[in-house]
Amino acid sequence: TMAVTVTSPKLEVCCGGGLNTTSPAQGVIVYAEDSLSGAHYRTSSLAFQLTSSDTNVLRVLTPTRTMPSGQNSENTGQVIPGGVGGTAYLTVTASGHKPDSILYTVVGPKLSFILHSLIVGVGQQIVNLYISTPNPVTAPLTVSISNPDSMIVGLPSTIIIATGTNYTFFNVRGKAVGAETFIATAPGYSPDTAFYTDVEIGVIGSRCNDDR
Repeated sequence: TMAVTVTSPKLEVCCGGGLNTTSPAQGVIVYAEDSLSGAHYRTSSLAFQLTSSDTNVLRVLTPTRTMPSGQNSENTGQVIPGGVGGTAYLTVTASGHKPDSILYTVVGPKLSFILHSLIVGVGQQIVNLYISTPNPVTAPLTVSISNPDSMIVGLPSTIIIATGTNYTFFNVRGKAVGAETFIATAPGYSPDTAFYTDVEIGVIGSRCNDDR
């Protein structure tokens, strides 16, 4: 004897999470399941729809997809950040199936000084330091660096990250013993703060890997 229970089918969409406003397109997986979330193979093809609760935060690049017969999932769906920070739900629906939603949180990407601590003497300089973004930029990005007292440390007030890259170099010059703080900012990006004391310079936080 074997007992079989047939339930109403439902869909599950994966996987949501956090994105930057500059993140590239992300893949979406949709599963065919029973009412207790067990995945099963389709006996026929199934068309389903993907929608975003806020297209300014998250856009769907593939609003309609089809899960083939004989498969229990479909993985060619794609979404991409809409350019504005915030939260949005991605929902999958299909006729005769219970829908499912996942939450995406989109934030402005963070600028990063790629140093932890280093020392420069008066009359000396450190070359090829750089500021990076999480993803290559699609247009030239101007990064401003505040420097309240340029008599202590010399560095450029602005630098430009070129299209298709995610970092740019700059030099730091020791001019006088002292203490100061400088901040990197750019439109649409979270800032990063660096400090120097007695011409010792370091970024708040741990050293990043040099993975250019």
